[in-house]
Amino acid sequence: MHNDVNPSKLNMFIKANLAAATLFAGQSAMAVQPDHLGAFMSSDGNFIAYSSAFSSPNNTVHTIALLDRKNNTTTLINTDNSGNAVSSSLFLRGVSNDGNKVLIESDSAIDANDTNGTRDLYLYDRATQQSTRVTPNFAAGIQLSQNPFARARLSGDGQWVAYPVYDFNNSNFGDIDEIYLHNVQSAQTHTLPKPAIQFFEERELDSLDISDDGQTIAFSTLSQRDIDFQFFEVGELYHYDNTTQTTRLIDMPLVQVGPPPYITETHISGNGEFVFFSSFNDLLTPNDFNFSADIFRLNLQDDSIDMVSFNETGDQLNFSTSEGYSNTNGNILTFATFAGNIGPNSDPNAFNVPLSLYQRNIDTGDVTLVSKDITQMPVSAMGSFSTFAGISDNGDINLFFTAADVLNTGVTPTHPQLYLVNKNVKHIELITPPAPFQFSDNNTEKPVWKQSK
Repeated sequence: MHNDVNPSKLNMFIKANLAAATLFAGQSAMAVQPDHLGAFMSSDGNFIAYSSAFSSPNNTVHTIALLDRKNNTTTLINTDNSGNAVSSSLFLRGVSNDGNKVLIESDSAIDANDTNGTRDLYLYDRATQQSTRVTPNFAAGIQLSQNPFARARLSGDGQWVAYPVYDFNNSNFGDIDEIYLHNVQSAQTHTLPKPAIQFFEERELDSLDISDDGQTIAFSTLSQRDIDFQFFEVGELYHYDNTTQTTRLIDMPLVQVGPPPYITETHISGNGEFVFFSSFNDLLTPNDFNFSADIFRLNLQDDSIDMVSFNETGDQLNFSTSEGYSNTNGNILTFATFAGNIGPNSDPNAFNVPLSLYQRNIDTGDVTLVSKDITQMPVSAMGSFSTFAGISDNGDINLFFTAADVLNTGVTPTHPQLYLVNKNVKHIELITPPAPFQFSDNNTEKPVWKQSK
């Protein structure tokens, strides 16, 4: 259910909440807006998890909220298994499609049996409000990787966790991070087989994703490779099959001139059939002449690659495109672009315009604007770490971050906020509250604050 709010009353409501906001017990009231760091959405659009940071001159408190849109409730995740407030960082890494599992990363010992003193992954259970540690007690010199581009991922069924681990004891030149795969039901973990490393190659993990059933993993790497006594940066894409437990390199042409041919921002369709990625490599498909990053779709059945980021008339975009996310079936794509030859203000001579999000139906070629205000005009998409946060099965529901005044309240957010767009009914909803949550002492669910248009 959506609550339609009069703009003037909404404006007063936001200002009142901001003025009354307090971050910590005992501190004076101060006008604060949280910095929303990331978000994930279930495939049906009913569950949204997002993380926030509330900062003061003294410290920063991280929280994770799980929104149940169907029942109009929010659960706050910010305590350990004994009910004590988590005193250090909490980072969101995923939510299951049924909304029952949330993958979090923390420096705190959320489980009393966690004595390794390093950052760990936990799987939060909404029914029990308890968190189970996923990562083992690492040996000395081994820890969860802090790679900002390749983070842990939770399968849509909530039964598998893929995560990168770095071994400081390994001095072999060129080794990438290890990737571990954890089976939630059996509590067993195994390491993905490493792809072969060429002579004088230095390689690191760039992105990582997992299918809904946990049987398909895709990851990309960035290498410094010696070719004829010259070092080149090379992007590579790998496919791991959990059924056969084998890793293979996806064969692609090697580019040695122009922008580095990175293979980055790897995302898998929920059904595990397609891998979407961004690349500067202009040799992947014919008629790629823009010398900019485009979104490509790899079909894992035959390893065919298609460019899928086009404008309404089927023309290639004239500037960089990134963050390509698809629906479960891999036929609807939402992407971010700086291109000027797309959207309601399309101009073939304009490029490097404010970043906007668009959705394209790959089957029909239809393109619609995602990052927009209530007048249906583009707004600049912007987030602390990412701009896009989720797409539903049918593509109707999308999540995105922006610091624009999307609802035309007259109040411009000081930090990016998370918005939900239902493109079929032209409905826009602010998901993140403008001030710290007001929850009961035991963090039980209460009606969520919402505003929509």
